[in-house]
Parts: sequence; C-alpha cells; structure tokens
Amino acid sequence: MTADDDAGMKKAIDDLKTTFKGKTIAVQVATIQADFLQKYLGDVATIRTYQAGPETFADLMNGRVDAVMASRTNLNAFVKKHAEAISSSGYGFSGGVLGAGSAIGLRKGNSELQQVLNQALDSMIKDGTLSKLSIKWFGEDVAPKA
Repeated sequence: MTADDDAGMKKAIDDLKTTFKGKTIAVQVATIQADFLQKYLGDVATIRTYQAGPETFADLMNGRVDAVMASRTNLNAFVKKHAEAISSSGYGFSGGVLGAGSAIGLRKGNSELQQVLNQALDSMIKDGTLSKLSIKWFGEDVAPKA
C-alpha cells in the first residue's frame, strides 16, 4: 500500500481503525512506525512505546500487548524464529510518514565513497544480486527496482 493510492490508503486505515479499536499496539519509540501509529491509530488504540524493538516482541509474546508494528524485515525475522506463537498479517505500507525505504548516511565531503557505494548498489540492483540477498536474509524481496 503506497501513500499515492489515496483511496486504497484510506480504506486500509479505516480497516485498521476498526480492527485495533480498544487494542494495545507496541512500537519502538522515535521510529517511522511510531509516527504512523500516532497519526492514524492514536485515536482508537493504545500505543505503547519501547526503547528497543526486542522489548516490543517480548511484550507481545508475554500477552501484554495485542500487536507490534515494526519494519517488515524485523517483523519477518521474528515471526520466522517464533512461527509457533506469532504470525504476521495485514497491509504493507510505504510512503507518507513511513517514507520510501532505508538509506545509508555518509559524512559530507566523502564524495569518493558515495560514488563507489552508488555504483555498487546500482550494479547490484540491475543484476538482481540485491534482490537475491534480500530474499536470502529477509525471506522476501525488499530491494529497490531498477
């Protein structure tokens, strides 16, 4: 679900509001997921923030919260490790307060490293290496497309 699909986004948010009304959702503080929950579900659900992601999953496993919102890759890794107790469901969102993906930060003035890094990433995207690594390590293709 992307932010440029206004009708789809509104329906998805309305569905989530209905589903999570009166529920408690765990999320790591100061993340894009926390921003999303406050913006769209803060009026219907209790949003409980944690200093670290593993704490959100611990409270989910121990029944202290009803759900966790985390990055897709973190959530998938946790579900894979605890498939007997936890499942993943629902919409996948991108855009808006969730942004367009992850990034790498570099110190200003390091144009040589930036150029080499950009060339390497472009090459990996074009030849499919980044997608293959994504599937290997995250269980799905979350790599950008050429």
